[in-house]
Amino acid sequence: MNKILTLPFILITLIASANNVQLTNISVTNNGTNTGKIIEFDLTWENSWRTASTGNWDGVWVFFKFKDNDGTWYPLHFTGTDIIMPAGAAYEMGNSGVVTGVGMFIYRAANGFGTAVATGIKAGIESFPGTFEIRGFALEMVFVPGGSFWLGDETSVNSYKEGSTANSPFQVTANGAGTNMGSSTGLLYDPQSAYSGNIPGFPTGYSGFWMMKYELSQGGYRDYFNTLTYTQQLNRLRDIFSNPASPTGTSINNSAACCRQYMEIAIPGNSTTNTPAVIGLDADGDNIFNEATDGEWITATYFTWPDVASYLDWAGLRPMTELEFEKACRGPLTPVAGEFAWGTNTIASYPYTIANAGTATENISNMSAILGNCNSGTSLVSLLRGGIFATGVSTRVSAGAGYYGTMELSGNISEIAITTGNEAGRSFNGKLGDGLLTTAGNANENNWPGVNGNTGTNVAPGNYDGGLGVRSDGGIRWRGGGFTQINNDSYKVSDRILFSGNGTDIFTNQTNKSFVGIRGVRDAN
Repeated sequence: MNKILTLPFILITLIASANNVQLTNISVTNNGTNTGKIIEFDLTWENSWRTASTGNWDGVWVFFKFKDNDGTWYPLHFTGTDIIMPAGAAYEMGNSGVVTGVGMFIYRAANGFGTAVATGIKAGIESFPGTFEIRGFALEMVFVPGGSFWLGDETSVNSYKEGSTANSPFQVTANGAGTNMGSSTGLLYDPQSAYSGNIPGFPTGYSGFWMMKYELSQGGYRDYFNTLTYTQQLNRLRDIFSNPASPTGTSINNSAACCRQYMEIAIPGNSTTNTPAVIGLDADGDNIFNEATDGEWITATYFTWPDVASYLDWAGLRPMTELEFEKACRGPLTPVAGEFAWGTNTIASYPYTIANAGTATENISNMSAILGNCNSGTSLVSLLRGGIFATGVSTRVSAGAGYYGTMELSGNISEIAITTGNEAGRSFNGKLGDGLLTTAGNANENNWPGVNGNTGTNVAPGNYDGGLGVRSDGGIRWRGGGFTQINNDSYKVSDRILFSGNGTDIFTNQTNKSFVGIRGVRDAN
C-alpha cells in the first residue's frame, strides 16, 4: 500500500510481512524545537509473546531507508532521541557494536500472548534538507537471552563434543575469548579443524542476541530487491536466467516449479537509463501482482551466501554462527541424542496437505498433534509459509519450534551459519551490517566470509578493502536441513554434515546456487 503525504518527506508505507507484521501510518514532523525530525508510525504483529518460563520475548526490528537524488537507497538512522512508546510497548535501539541507529527493536513491555498493537510510536531521525522518498521495513525477531548452553549430542554427524574421543556434549560458559576450539581433551572439538586456541570476538551464543523468527519470506525479499539500483539487481540476478530488463512476468530465479517461488518482474528495468526493475509476487500467473493469494508469506529460496550476506548487511543484521544456531534450537537444556529443533528425536514423516495456499493463512490440514512437524523431504517437495505449524493449540513439539520460539530451524530450508571449521569462518568477529552495500550490491563488512572476493577457506577475509565485497562462500555451513533432504539426520540440531564453504567465487561459477534461505541475527544491547 502506497501513501503520498505532503510533508518535508515523501513517504511510502509498506507492509513488510512474515507472519502478518504491519508497519503503517508513517509520518514525519519537526520536533518541538525545530532542530530535527521525528518519525511516527503504528506497528502490529500476530502471535506475539513475552513469557517468564523461557525468559524471552519476540519483537520487531524496524528500520527505514531514504532514496537519495542519485537513486540509491540509504539507511535512515534513528538518533536515539525524542522516543515515545505507547503503553505496553518497550524498545531497544539496536546500538550494540559500532553500528548505531540503523534500526529499532520493539517488543512487549510485560508478559502476554496474542496480537501486539503499538500505536503512535515516535522516534527522532536524522534530518536532511530537501524532499526524499522513505520506505519502512519490519522483521519479526526473537530475543535469545544470554547464558550457558550445550553444543553437540552423542550421535549426530560431525557433532561438537568435549574432547577428541568422547561423545559428551560441550557446555559454553563464556564469551568468545573463553571458548577454546581444538582437538585436545577438554576443549571444544571441531572435527573439521586442527585449530587450537581462542577465537577473539567470535559470537559463541553466550551473550544475548536477536534472531529472525522466520526464514525470510518472498514478500520480504521483494521489498529488499525493490530498493536496489539496476546494477545491484543485475548482480543479484547474475545467472543467465533473467536480468532486470526482462519482460513482465519473468521469474527472477529458476526454482518456481519445484519450490513455489513466485517472485517475478512486474515492471522491467532499463539498462540505458539505469532504471531498476520492480518485482512482485504472482502465484496465479495473471500478471496482477501482490494479490492476497500470490504467495508473499512463503519462504524465499535459491540463494548463494553472497545473496544472503547482501540482504543481512542491507537490513542491519549479521549472519549467525553455528554455535548460535544450536543455542536457538536447544536453549539451556541438556542435549537429547539425535534431537531436532523442537527438543525430541521423533519427527512426523508423511505427506502434508496444504490449505489456503499462497495466503497469509496458509496452513497444513493434516499436521501431527504429537510429533515434531517439519517440512522435510518426506513431507513435501516444496516450501511453505513461515510459522505454518504454529497454531492456537500447538505445543513446542507440534509447532516444530526452537526453545525460544524461533520457527523452522529444522526443515523447510537450510540456514547459513558461520563455521568454526576453517579460518575463513573462525575469523568472523560478529561485525554488524550497516545498511549499506557496494555499488554492485554486495555486503561490505569486515571479516565476513568471502569479503574482498577471498576464496581461501584457510585465509582470514580481513577488512573490506573498498572493492568486491562478499562474493565467495568460504567459511559457511548449512544447518538445519532443507525440504530437499530425504535423510532426516540433516534436520537434527547438532548434525554438521552439510558443509558448503569450499571457497568458490560465486560470480564465476554459476552452478553454485544452493537451496538455502535467509535468516539473520543481531546482538542485543
